Amino acid sequence: MSDITTERLILSALLQSEEYARKVVHHLSPDYFQDEGEASVLRQFKSYFEKYDRVPPQNDITVALKRNEDISEGTTERAIEVLADVYDIVPSDNLEYLVDTTGEFVGDRAIFNAIQEVIEVYKDGQTVSNGKSITEILTDAMSVSMNDSVGHDYTEEAATRYDYYQSPVTKVPFDIEKWNEVTNGGVERKTLNIIIGGINVGKTMALSSMAAMYLKMGYNVYYSSSEISDMKIGNRIDANVLNMPMNEVRNIPREAFLQRFGKMREKGFGRLFVKDYPTGTCHAGHIRNDIREIKQKKKVKIDIVLTDYLQIMTTIGPPGKSDSKYDKLKKVAEEIRAVCSMEDVVGWTAAQFNRDGLDNTDPGMKDTGESTGIPATADGMWALVRTDELDEIGQLLVIELKTRYGDKSKPKFCVGVNINTQRMYDIEEGEQRRFVTTREVPRPVAPPSNIEERASKAVANVNKFRNINVSNE
Repeated sequence: MSDITTERLILSALLQSEEYARKVVHHLSPDYFQDEGEASVLRQFKSYFEKYDRVPPQNDITVALKRNEDISEGTTERAIEVLADVYDIVPSDNLEYLVDTTGEFVGDRAIFNAIQEVIEVYKDGQTVSNGKSITEILTDAMSVSMNDSVGHDYTEEAATRYDYYQSPVTKVPFDIEKWNEVTNGGVERKTLNIIIGGINVGKTMALSSMAAMYLKMGYNVYYSSSEISDMKIGNRIDANVLNMPMNEVRNIPREAFLQRFGKMREKGFGRLFVKDYPTGTCHAGHIRNDIREIKQKKKVKIDIVLTDYLQIMTTIGPPGKSDSKYDKLKKVAEEIRAVCSMEDVVGWTAAQFNRDGLDNTDPGMKDTGESTGIPATADGMWALVRTDELDEIGQLLVIELKTRYGDKSKPKFCVGVNINTQRMYDIEEGEQRRFVTTREVPRPVAPPSNIEERASKAVANVNKFRNINVSNE
């Protein structure tokens, strides 16, 4: 018996486990098998299974291979050797493991084959293959999965739907009470959410603050930056979690610095992975590959993806000649959201206002720079507004431009902000009424001292949002 490869393990399980075969056979393609003998065995297996609706016995598939006139004599001999080999392999009795392994194999092979096809297209000086653009070839490959769902059966799965309404697992909360209120307890996995603002308003600060927030909650975070180096992003998040100005972080003695991070691990902090890309080169394919590399090499499942920022990213394949800026950025947003859905993560990115929105203190979706296709794709979108008056008291105005999470009755609220420590924080109701309504409130002389207490309270109070009606309108 030869070495057990993933391909041989899959064929062995197919031929010896009908339960496994019924789960995966329609996801497998002979094109995923580079060995022609293995591909021929799978092809013959699928033909038999489709015709007789059962797994073929060894003798039946052996005879079928010998009688197959569509393959050469050499390929037939090779296929029979493969067949004998796979029957010597005892497949795992862990069905979940077999299905998961097959899913990873199918996804990897689909992308590998797509890349090979794109290379051939480039060699021939073409931009399409079989009527598909390069972007479509790669996007189709990325969408390959082992998901067998045929959709939600509305009447038969009412109990599942009710449990979904009651389950806090579907939500990833904020440590800012107002943000929890407007999202019914937080944002959800498989979504793309956007922070939008003008130049130097604090988009990267907001993403850095969110990265630190999620780390403290125990989530694993991936941060891709197309604007700032990984070390500078790390410095911003250091300032947040250590609660000290960015410039002072470098002055901590090395041993004391490392000790603090040792304590963070003891407190159950999540993991953070930061990767920078040259401006204009990063696309959703890179992000998905990084997430999978982290899972494979570091054994860490990513929960949160932050990309900084959308308008300086690119599409997976080269844009078509007729693609406008609108089309390109809409594709970028759609591709990132697709990765968030496939990898079951919460996605956050940033976007910039157009000229009309830069100095607008009450911006809307129309002010999105270069493409209104961006808000069309987003699940949630919040604008950050900074004014001299807000700077005086250390606050940012947050305006909800779009939400698929429910409550739209409070489209504006304020958050505290400390630029030096790269942190957004919760403020009390009375501290923000001045900018949300016309009511005057006293100016706080400094950020409140109980920031951590407020953050913990906001997270702990998430359960109270579970009974609020949700609307996607």
